Amino acid sequence: MLVSGRSRLQLDDARRRLDHAHPFIAESGSAVFIPEDYFHRKIEGGIRMGRFLCMPVAKPQPAAREALDSLCEAAGISVVSLRSLSPRELAQNTGLAVREAEMVRQRDFEEYFFFAGASDEDIARFRLAARERGLSLHEDAPLWGLSVGADLARAVKQTSALYDKSFHGHLASVGVQDNGDESGIAEICKRGIRIVRGRGAPDGEIAPSERLHTVAVRTLDDWAQLADLLNRREGGPRCGPGGSARKCGTGSLAAPRSFFMSTVKDRRTGRSFPTARTAKAVCSVLLQL
Repeated sequence: MLVSGRSRLQLDDARRRLDHAHPFIAESGSAVFIPEDYFHRKIEGGIRMGRFLCMPVAKPQPAAREALDSLCEAAGISVVSLRSLSPRELAQNTGLAVREAEMVRQRDFEEYFFFAGASDEDIARFRLAARERGLSLHEDAPLWGLSVGADLARAVKQTSALYDKSFHGHLASVGVQDNGDESGIAEICKRGIRIVRGRGAPDGEIAPSERLHTVAVRTLDDWAQLADLLNRREGGPRCGPGGSARKCGTGSLAAPRSFFMSTVKDRRTGRSFPTARTAKAVCSVLLQL
């Protein structure tokens, strides 16, 4: 299941490359997007957005842009919202091609902006004011994103509850993230795995604990170790009546640059997912996004 700071439009390409047909969490915990007819049950509070049923965590736009305008006025700090830029200015300020830059600002929940000549003290004051108002603010250098109520832990909890109801039992969530990622997904889930990649990565598993592991991945054997950690379950349910390979496979895959993953054993085939090969293929694609 993809978990990303990107918008649903930005994730389209990654989802196509992975043939990803599962729910995903977008815009830094702002909402869960669920493919049509994925869960055969009514989802309370769900709203239709594009091809998906959306389970909002944050307030949809224009709440964020209105909150940003009010915050700037109260703090006395000027920012430049991406929505105010021309296509050429947008591309220049993001360093992206025009089409990709346009997708950055087309967001369902967050308002993206950058500071106009603000000092470090100004930015610290701005962040404090946002926190006092209960607004979610995060840095996506050189840009910043603001939302009204985004909460990744809440999004994971709500999604896990939907899976639990569908499988008539409790699925243990596994959070996997790149070592430089600050999303906290590994701490949010029941079990966490941090990936350290590259030639400088130390050998083997580092400082394992009951619920948090750090794994160095450089060779196929290292990816096999990661797959083994992902497949360790603690009393997870079997697929219920009518369960399909689609739902008994990788329940959640990943994001730039973090993801949480629920693994379930398919009792019809006896296989657990992901295998070492699929773990490497999936992570290789997603960690490069």
